[in-house]
Amino acid sequence: MNKRNKGVPEGTRDIIFEEARLRREIGRRLENVYENAGFDCVSTPAVEYYDVFDYPGQSIGQEQMFKLTDPSGQLIVLRADNTTPVARIAATKLRTAPLPLKIYYTQDVWRIEKGYSGRRSEYTQSGAELIGAPGLKGDLICLSCAIDALASIGADFKLELGCVGYYSAIVDALDLSDEDKADVLRWIDAKNSVSLSGMSRRIDDAEGFDRVRRLPLLYGDGRIFREAESLAEGNEKALESLSYLRRLYDAVCSAGYAEKIIIDLGMVHSIDYYTGVVFTGYIAGAGEPVLTGGRYDNLISNFGGASLPATGFAINLALVCDALRGYECGKKPADMLIYFTPDDFSAAREYAAKAAENGLSAELSSAASFDEAISEARSRRISRAVDMSGGRAKAVDV
Repeated sequence: MNKRNKGVPEGTRDIIFEEARLRREIGRRLENVYENAGFDCVSTPAVEYYDVFDYPGQSIGQEQMFKLTDPSGQLIVLRADNTTPVARIAATKLRTAPLPLKIYYTQDVWRIEKGYSGRRSEYTQSGAELIGAPGLKGDLICLSCAIDALASIGADFKLELGCVGYYSAIVDALDLSDEDKADVLRWIDAKNSVSLSGMSRRIDDAEGFDRVRRLPLLYGDGRIFREAESLAEGNEKALESLSYLRRLYDAVCSAGYAEKIIIDLGMVHSIDYYTGVVFTGYIAGAGEPVLTGGRYDNLISNFGGASLPATGFAINLALVCDALRGYECGKKPADMLIYFTPDDFSAAREYAAKAAENGLSAELSSAASFDEAISEARSRRISRAVDMSGGRAKAVDV
């Protein structure tokens, strides 16, 4: 029997040394941003009942979830995202808490990736959820936190803004089947103009579908709004959504972020999940978004709680760390390495403690001799070795 005891399952990987330190460092920076913005931390179980993720408009298909059963035979899944468990908490344990709720998390998610996408099945998300804050001010608070989070990473970044209301109003004006709407959603999300053009040849309302086909092209700075208004002429719902997005965009730009913000009216994410503004964040070196978020006002009511407005975002730490390869986050060598015998353990500990009081770091060596300790110090770029044998310190610069 071929025992698989030397590798890891497909879609997972070991995170070691510099990369692990980098991930912790970036996680700490993000959590500092959340804390400074008034958000508080939660942690949810790695497994949830499948029913937690089974609701109308769910953003993650059941085929993407890792499933197992609990001792009573109930179907449970590995945590497939973090927003849904936070919504469950808001509707249950925090149902009487003062609003708005400001919650953040840093924890793993697991999703089954199809085919040979190369994407990981396990990765860490760090994110924030603002619950109970409606409208423009709630969206601005969330976007402000997202901008600060991206800036804390230390790489050049861009944030794209879209609005599902505009997209939905344009598409709903056509008499399309649910199947056609699903195809349009997929193709616009992928910026697949070839497939959209192919569909246009079998749609009766050619002029109306031409508006849909142009959605992926509505991408750029504030000048895009004029073209988007022309495209939505006569469609009040689309124009109303566009007006809201423009107010949001103008407010963010007035805070000095005009060069960081891009409008993308072909951004759709999961239409059934999001209900308003959506946004995506990129950093230099990453080939796909490291941040996704938006408004989801219908989610919390699925857990028996009141219908509460909510918005939030999540950052994929694995993608961030991949983009920051070479970032200087290596472990600093200790200031000294202490050789000792078992009889000198107490003296060695005391010496290390005094070094720490003086702002120096000291490690105990497991070497069998002081000469071996010196060799170890050189190989690890530690500049001083200390011989504590006999209970008295003898330091040597190496």
